[in-house]
Amino acid sequence: MGEKLEELDIEKESGWLYYAKNVDGTLSVFRSKMNRGGGKMDNPEREEIKNTDIEPDYSKYIYYIDGNGDLARAERKNA
Repeated sequence: MGEKLEELDIEKESGWLYYAKNVDGTLSVFRSKMNRGGGKMDNPEREEIKNTDIEPDYSKYIYYIDGNGDLARAERKNA
């Protein structure tokens, strides 16, 4: 079970992939169009949704958007 870090209340839309990424030392939340046929997309559509002040520690945690649309993290199994 993950730990909620910040309540963002993102309303997820079908066909989009939501993820957290390190940008300039803090986490930002993005969404991008999913490729529904496999293979690599040449120019995937991506947009930044939210900026946070959270500094990620990728050596211990993975970061994700949970089912409620909030930023969460889970401890890595082999950290």
